[in-house]
Amino acid sequence: MLAVGVIERRSDICEKELVEILSSNLCRCTGYENIIKAVRAAAAEMKVPVDAL
Repeated sequence: MLAVGVIERRSDICEKELVEILSSNLCRCTGYENIIKAVRAAAAEMKVPVDAL
């Protein structure tokens, strides 16, 4: 939910800021690489107009 709120407000957020925001809620033991990829993919899909689907 945190990631959705972030990308709804700023879909172009830089990776450094995204990691900083997500670090307040997520465990860092496995790193953020896949989480960041997933958030970027979700942001890209959220940009697609609904009528284009």
